[in-house]
Amino acid sequence: MMRRSPLVIIFFTVFIDLVGFGILLPLLPYYAESLGASSLQVGLLSTSYSLMQFLFTPVWGRLSDRYGRRPLILLSLAGSCLGFLVFGLAHDLLLLFAARMVAGVAGAIIPTTYAYIADVTGPEDRARRMGLVGAAFGLGFTLGPAIGGVLSPYGYGKPALLASAMAGANLVFAYFKLPESLSEETRRQARKRHLSFRTFTEAFMDPRLGILLVLLFVVTFAFSNMEATFGLLNAHLYGLSARQTGYLFTYIGILLGLVQGLLVGRLVKRIGESLCMTLGTLSMVFGLSL
Repeated sequence: MMRRSPLVIIFFTVFIDLVGFGILLPLLPYYAESLGASSLQVGLLSTSYSLMQFLFTPVWGRLSDRYGRRPLILLSLAGSCLGFLVFGLAHDLLLLFAARMVAGVAGAIIPTTYAYIADVTGPEDRARRMGLVGAAFGLGFTLGPAIGGVLSPYGYGKPALLASAMAGANLVFAYFKLPESLSEETRRQARKRHLSFRTFTEAFMDPRLGILLVLLFVVTFAFSNMEATFGLLNAHLYGLSARQTGYLFTYIGILLGLVQGLLVGRLVKRIGESLCMTLGTLSMVFGLSL
């Protein structure tokens, strides 16, 4: 059974990381355009972050299996601190792209935090524990845009410096308080296994896992598109400021936190994981269509 302390630490690790991400979310289109970016380049900035996440998620996962969750989580937090710092100090688009790519690499650690929970939680409590960590995701996504929006009148780069300081504080906190979740024997066995292209093809060939991977890709792709274009839509079509866009992202974050923190665990126990995923996907289709 999992001790409470590691769960609290993982909760705040995800929460503070997402606060930092959320702080920059409403500012990115306005900041990039102030540096001369076109709408295409604004989209590419978001793409660079997501691309790095996509490429490095399996890398972080494999390395965490071999060397432990703790060192990889700490390394990711250091990367977030650096990425936010460069973002806040950027004076041209090149640095802005570099900052987003570093942050994307660091952000690829989120699935590893879920793996940490799975390591130390029994099957009967896993969905509920995952839901709580999902709530940290939602809360971070809620407060971050609000903070970014409120601070935007003082300069688009200034909120990123706050995000860097928060990531640095989180790094220190996790360094002293986060224990390792994998035994040395488990890590030793993982080092004997090698990551190969065949591993990916076998995963997609598995009837159940393949469908889950495709579904995850489609849902994430759709939500990321919304994130990347939402600020541009608000600025050019509705004439909204960065502060107003931040408040809209905060509203989205509130809904995420309520659903993931209060509903997911209960729904899984009542209707099962499969139907729960189906309802969630259909809800996203309906919401984005509106």
